Amino acid sequence: MSIKRILGNRLWACCLAFVIVAVAVVTGTVAWYSAAREGKAVNMNGEAVNLPFELAVKANDNNLGTKSVKQTGTGDGASYSTGKLLHDITGGEQVGDGKSDIYTTNSGYTGTFYTTNANEAEENDDFKSIKWRLSTAELTKGIGPDSSGEFTFYVVPKQNGNINIHVKLWLEGYTADVKQNENETFEVSNLNRITSTSSEYGANTYLNGHILFFRDRTGSGTYYYRDLIRNGEFELELSNCEANELVPVTVYWIWPNTFAQLTCIAENGNIANAATGASEQDVFTVTELRNYVVEERDKILMADSDLLSKMTIESGEGEDVVHSFDKATALDNLKDLSMGYNNADQEIGTKIQYFLLTLTAE
Repeated sequence: MSIKRILGNRLWACCLAFVIVAVAVVTGTVAWYSAAREGKAVNMNGEAVNLPFELAVKANDNNLGTKSVKQTGTGDGASYSTGKLLHDITGGEQVGDGKSDIYTTNSGYTGTFYTTNANEAEENDDFKSIKWRLSTAELTKGIGPDSSGEFTFYVVPKQNGNINIHVKLWLEGYTADVKQNENETFEVSNLNRITSTSSEYGANTYLNGHILFFRDRTGSGTYYYRDLIRNGEFELELSNCEANELVPVTVYWIWPNTFAQLTCIAENGNIANAATGASEQDVFTVTELRNYVVEERDKILMADSDLLSKMTIESGEGEDVVHSFDKATALDNLKDLSMGYNNADQEIGTKIQYFLLTLTAE
């Protein structure tokens, strides 16, 4: 799939590369389920126990994973059609599709859901996992800077009462050899998941630093995001659950187009509301984002030298020195900071051909 990537006001140099189609879903699409068997949940007596929940997603016709895309034409005049499913390509994820069950939600929706209990029939697990593929309004054009969307999964309590769940989100990148045929179809081979020992792991780290997840957003069409999920981890505290009564959980995601919009210092297009008079919740999110950029800069900026001094001011002395994001300092050095952000985007686009979102609940 080709990716049209806008960095600042520039078209991304590799916009015709066949890359990055993925993850779960404005339309509620799930790719696959997986479950690790290395550990077990145990009670205070050390006895293995079942987790008190399952995970579920609405079923539809697109539940078989990431698709490759055929491009016809170039630039703004290009059109796209879907091709082979990722898990049909040699090297793709080969894990279960989940079990089909019928549920009625609290909102009155009745339909088919895929649940993780298909994988738990034989033994207990200490967590449950879903492989997702993200989608946007322009899914066929792939995902890149300025993409955004949402996905919803459901917790299926297996008992009455309160349930606390720790959720982890991780973007799992893949490399592949992609050949375009004369009829404009693609042949994909040597599909491999990027691991911590892969030469492309740095690009995968940038991918996880640039796509941000939130628990809330406001607006319509143009959104302000709230409640940043730091490092892909958050807690769910579900109260007064009833067995088999589905609890929806929606997560919002965005790939900020520019460094300025990520840190909410741009003239427009900021991903959180930094305007004078913004709500306390909005102001807190802006602070969260700026702290995130400072503390996790190695995941966000690709540069020859540390850019910390170009976006922060110092306070304290010795070991007590604190670096705080400073809007004026960042604006003075916006060219260098933007270059670091754009270079990381470039690294993602040239090193990663596909990615999936792994959602794990434990």
